[in-house]
Amino acid sequence: MQSLCDKIKSKLKCLPPKDAQLCEKYFEKRDFESILEIAKSDLIMKERDDAKATHQDKWRDIDTGEIQELIADTTEYLSGMGISCFSNEDEYYD
Repeated sequence: MQSLCDKIKSKLKCLPPKDAQLCEKYFEKRDFESILEIAKSDLIMKERDDAKATHQDKWRDIDTGEIQELIADTTEYLSGMGISCFSNEDEYYD
């Protein structure tokens, strides 16, 4: 059975390539808060792209469900460390 940390690492590839590379560096540094912020941002951008008639290539093959799982796993991991992951979600929609 995969540990939560292993699940997070394996799910990083569900992000757009540049974000996935950046998150891999954050993973090496154990900066899970930054991973969570990028994943949340990517989820919002993907949802916005899905609402458009014409999709950007960057988002075409990105799976919303996988990003949501990455967010959930990262949130669970941080919560287990006693780090609050709840911020004002409205700040992403500006």
